[in-house]
Amino acid sequence: LLDRAEKLFQQLSESPANRPRALGKLVGIYEQQQDWQQAIATRKALASAAPSGIDRVLPHYYCELAAQAIGDRDYPLARQHLKKAHAGARKMIRSAMMRADLATRADDTKTASRLYRQIAEQDRAFVSEVFVPLARSLRQGGGEETLTRFVNGLIKKNSAVKDDIAYAAILNDDLANPAVAACARSYIERHALLAQMLDDLGVTAGGESLDVATLVRVANALRT
Repeated sequence: LLDRAEKLFQQLSESPANRPRALGKLVGIYEQQQDWQQAIATRKALASAAPSGIDRVLPHYYCELAAQAIGDRDYPLARQHLKKAHAGARKMIRSAMMRADLATRADDTKTASRLYRQIAEQDRAFVSEVFVPLARSLRQGGGEETLTRFVNGLIKKNSAVKDDIAYAAILNDDLANPAVAACARSYIERHALLAQMLDDLGVTAGGESLDVATLVRVANALRT
């Protein structure tokens, strides 16, 4: 059915009067088929026929192609697609995350660290998702103090990010850093359920009693 519809709209697209609508329908067909190369070519043709800022969709297609290339372990091709995605939408978080992942795979700590920092600074929603590779790259690039400075700087810009850092640190048992541990400590003390867990563990909230070892015990209890 899609093949028949594709042929029909290809024929209609040859008519100037029907071209924009037909191309739009073709884009939808190619998206359903996950034929991203055809979707890109058709989207470009549609943008030319009816300019409307439609090119903002292209980075998504290039990311899909990059994901396929990564699945095939064709990392050079993946980088090519991601560069095109990044050129079309420099602030596109998904593109940046995939580029950071590729840099990590290539042991390019400097690039990975820069990209993960940009992601965390740009959108708080992704902090918990990128925290572990971000922390790893910062430690590799400059040691624990580098991670501390970055976490404190992030909190200074938006104090709410402390909960995102705490959540990721607790789930991934990454509590050795003092700034990170402080986030986790604050998070636990402010939540009734976690505070009750402290009581069950025989720990008094606040003060020095909630040390890193205790934070680890809480983290382990949450994962069991």
